[in-house]
Amino acid sequence: MKTPICIALFALSSTLGGCGIDTLNLGLPDDSGVTPPAPPPVSEPDPLPPAGSVVEMNDLRAGTCGSPAPGATFIAAIRVENCNEPHKFEVSGTLQRPESLLDAYPGRITLEADAERNCRAPFEAHTGKTYPDFDSVLEVQGIPPSALTWDDGDRTVICFIITRDGSLLDRPAADY
Repeated sequence: MKTPICIALFALSSTLGGCGIDTLNLGLPDDSGVTPPAPPPVSEPDPLPPAGSVVEMNDLRAGTCGSPAPGATFIAAIRVENCNEPHKFEVSGTLQRPESLLDAYPGRITLEADAERNCRAPFEAHTGKTYPDFDSVLEVQGIPPSALTWDDGDRTVICFIITRDGSLLDRPAADY
């Protein structure tokens, strides 16, 4: 009964070898006496900021729900909120626009149009829904760099999910 397994493993090993894979490592001891290196540890993503905390835009990432922080401009600080409670937006992701996009600041309107186009993919990846879905109450909004941060080399776009009518979200965007 060992022969068919050995033939199958040899065939698989030969097939993988043609793809640039030298050996098939099944975790079995080999006779070379060399112990293969341990795989690198899997790193866990940073946890989302806790509800009630106030964070800067640079600290936002997909899955963060929030509203403008009291007394702060919307773009400066965000109050993190539980996604199952009323909140103004949910972050679907961030985009790094190429440094070579433009050397000179192209203007807010141009960057906002670019952000809206490019924030569709993070919306779809984050929610599993197609955008635009004209029956949905959700829409994307991208916040591009300001003229001041652009001059410092900032090309980060924060992609938000909001409601079309400006009402509050009351659950995670994927649940709409």
